[in-house]
Amino acid sequence: MVTTQDIQVKFFRAISMLSSPLEALVQELAPDALVADIFFPFANDVAARHGIPRLTFHGTSFFSMCAADSVRRHRPHEKVSSDDELFLLPGLPDKITMTRPQLPDELKISVETDFTRLLKRSYEAAGRCFGMIVNSFYELEPRYVDHYRNALGKRAWHIGPVSLCNRNLQEKAQRGGREASVDGHECLEWLNSRGPCSVVYVCFGTHDVQVLG
Repeated sequence: MVTTQDIQVKFFRAISMLSSPLEALVQELAPDALVADIFFPFANDVAARHGIPRLTFHGTSFFSMCAADSVRRHRPHEKVSSDDELFLLPGLPDKITMTRPQLPDELKISVETDFTRLLKRSYEAAGRCFGMIVNSFYELEPRYVDHYRNALGKRAWHIGPVSLCNRNLQEKAQRGGREASVDGHECLEWLNSRGPCSVVYVCFGTHDVQVLG
């Protein structure tokens, strides 16, 4: 039976085949920088060979990056005795607790697989790149932007909210049937007007490469 992990491994192996076409594209366009999704670890080497910085694009949030860093660094889920027991994510600005079932599989299993090795290479490459570009904005999660930059000592720029389907400002302002400014202030006002636990945020992620000229 084909598992989800089998499909993921094949997908990431297919992504690795983009290395040569990306090399040719950078050679042709001679860009000033290369922005690549976190799952393109080979982008570091391509950028280095052409003497340009590689920046990693992260499509979720500063909070998720800080939380994942806490789990990888401290392994708090290994110190509880059951899946129902809460554990604290150390070192974060707020008291964040989780249970083991809430973690992604690659953080829970102790045995390395092809999939976890692929993820490890991706995160290691992201850690060595020039900096991180995040689909977020400062007012949404200021404590975690500051934590990522200052406590973890990493370069990062928030450029969100990023929308690739609506290109011009007029279309962006009309999304959802209400006006929203590009800097996100009206978005925060709308969120603050909702009741507790009444808004669901869903992110399906992305896999893309962008070249900055």
